[in-house]
Amino acid sequence: MKIVVLGSGNVAQQLLALFQNHPKIELIQWYCRSPKPLQFAKKEIPTIHDIKKRLAADLYLLALADNALAEVSKHFKKKEVVVHLAGGMPLNTLKNLGSKGVWYPIQILLCDDLI
Repeated sequence: MKIVVLGSGNVAQQLLALFQNHPKIELIQWYCRSPKPLQFAKKEIPTIHDIKKRLAADLYLLALADNALAEVSKHFKKKEVVVHLAGGMPLNTLKNLGSKGVWYPIQILLCDDLI
C-alpha cells in the first residue's frame, strides 16, 4: 500500500518510523509546511512542502493540527482516500470530495502493544 503522511508533529513522526519498517507499506512521501522537522527522514523518505506536489497514493494520512484539516483536505481529488488522525474531530471535518475516514492511531497502537 502506498501512503503519504501529511504533518510533522509527534503522531506523524511515530507513524513514519513505524511505516518505514513495515513490509506491506510503501511510504512514498512526507508533507509538512516547514523543512526543519523533516531532517531525520530526508534521506529515506521523499519530502515536499507544497501540497500540490504530492504523489499519487492509496492513502493520505492527515496528521495535522485540528484547525488545518478542513483547509488541507480541500486539495484532494475525488478518487483519493483521505484519513485524518485527530481523535476529537468528526469525519465531516474533511472537505475532500472522495473517500474519507478517521483513524485514532494512539488507541490502535496501545491495543497492539497489549497483544
